[in-house]
Amino acid sequence: MKNELSIDSLRREFEKWRQAKVGNERMPEDLVRAAAILAEQMSVATVAKHLNINHTRISHAVSLL
Repeated sequence: MKNELSIDSLRREFEKWRQAKVGNERMPEDLVRAAAILAEQMSVATVAKHLNINHTRISHAVSLL
């Protein structure tokens, strides 16, 4: 059974956001929440590495789930 949300699909969403963002725009909360959900299934380190995002940001988001 395949998860509805995969690391590859989320990576593509982060890439789209990075290309469209202006300046130091904050990471959208829906992307952060999706990364946190994946981190619960995998690990924070794995998700942070694959998505090229801050480990601390994901850890904090996981704690809010």
